[in-house]
Amino acid sequence: MNGTGTKNDPFVIMTAEELYHMGEYGGSDVYCRLGADISLNGTPYGENFTPIPVCCGHLDGAGHSIKNIYVNTVDSDVNLFSVTSDTTVEISNL
Repeated sequence: MNGTGTKNDPFVIMTAEELYHMGEYGGSDVYCRLGADISLNGTPYGENFTPIPVCCGHLDGAGHSIKNIYVNTVDSDVNLFSVTSDTTVEISNL
């Protein structure tokens, strides 16, 4: 993955695998950005969707999308993200 996680050089997420490892990146001072549309189709994450763990302060979708999510549950509430720390995450342009 490219980037250092700073505001001027965010971690650039290009794949579903990198997306699901976002929960390991740091804390409220970490910046992440999508570098491409990410499809979960054909990945283990698309077949049995679980919320994407997030442990960064800022996630910029940069106009990209996360798509092909299949959810098979009787629960009425489903979240795309699961915040893994006691911090607020700012998500934009997704």
